[in-house]
Amino acid sequence: MAPKSKDAKHAHVPAAKRPKVDASPTPAAKVLAADLVQTLEKENAPVKENVPANLSGVVPPKVPESFTSVEPSRIQRVVKVKMALKDQKYFQGIPPKVCDMVANVAQECLSLELEARHALQLQMLGVVDETFTTAHKQIAGELAQRKDFMATAEPKKQELENALALKKAALEAKKVEVQGALESQKVATEHLTAAKATVEQAVLASALARKEKDTGEKEAQQLKKTYDDFIALDGTSPEQAKAGVPALVPQLKSMKIEDSQIDSLPAILGKPDGERSSLELTSIVIIEGTFAKHMRTHTTSVAKAEDALKQKEGEEAAAKQEAEKLSESLAVRGEELKSREAEQKVCEQDITSASSELADHEKAMSTGETKVQQQQALLDGFEEILSIYTSLKNATPTAEPAAVSS
Repeated sequence: MAPKSKDAKHAHVPAAKRPKVDASPTPAAKVLAADLVQTLEKENAPVKENVPANLSGVVPPKVPESFTSVEPSRIQRVVKVKMALKDQKYFQGIPPKVCDMVANVAQECLSLELEARHALQLQMLGVVDETFTTAHKQIAGELAQRKDFMATAEPKKQELENALALKKAALEAKKVEVQGALESQKVATEHLTAAKATVEQAVLASALARKEKDTGEKEAQQLKKTYDDFIALDGTSPEQAKAGVPALVPQLKSMKIEDSQIDSLPAILGKPDGERSSLELTSIVIIEGTFAKHMRTHTTSVAKAEDALKQKEGEEAAAKQEAEKLSESLAVRGEELKSREAEQKVCEQDITSASSELADHEKAMSTGETKVQQQQALLDGFEEILSIYTSLKNATPTAEPAAVSS
């Protein structure tokens, strides 16, 4: 027969005569309950407000089996490690779901003493170890970088300022080069303009010389034709001479032949040489001599006009060649100017970049010390969690507290 319970034992005894039992919780139970409530609050679990101090009439929240065998202080430390493992400020770059998984693994494993853990749990804690190691390396590395930055910040600032000053000096020198290129282009433009004017003058001079030559040649040809007509009339009949002389009159007048000689010329030319008087022969000789003299003069004039034309054409060709040379020079000056202006633009962009880099560095310097302090605080907090985790992972069982007598 199964032994009777205490309630069954006193079932026949009237309630007034039953022994009184102290239903108030023990001090250890109070501490355990408070820790559980605090734990569930951190886990966002619903907790009934205004829990009576003596817990009478209140159904306590369900306690995870893994917590039932550990002391309250261990629960708090386990929860602290779990919450830290979920905190993205420590474990940047790890997805939140992965952090939750690692945190749950740590909670389940650390809730047990070292000797009570299964071999698989020990292996799972290796993943937690690796997670902590990676995070510690990242946080400590970031702190080292920030300290290194602050240690070299001032020399780096001076270096950036010197580089900016050099770039500004380079820009000023480049501006001088651009101004020189502008002046060179201006001078080349003026020279080309003058050369083009010279070409125009040379072309005009050549045209005038060509016209003078052509006019001289036409006059010489006309003079030669008139002379040939004059010779052809010599010894003809009086009627032919009288008909042909009028065509000679303009040329004869231009040669300053006297009118009396021109008027007697048809009668003289219409006579044979033997019938002419000495005066008439003299008149013919004078006219022939005048023709010869004018033809020589025209020949000399045409020769001079040809020489003058050659000279003017040479000057025209030289002027055109010089203008072409100056035009090419102007094009070169234009390319040089474009090149210098492009280089100036690059200098200006370099200054903008250097100024921006210096401003960013100064801004980083202004917040650098604060960032070092913040990162140091982050590392200190992480190492505190790491210390708690290490102590929980390697902890050995402690003596059970003495039972409290009722």
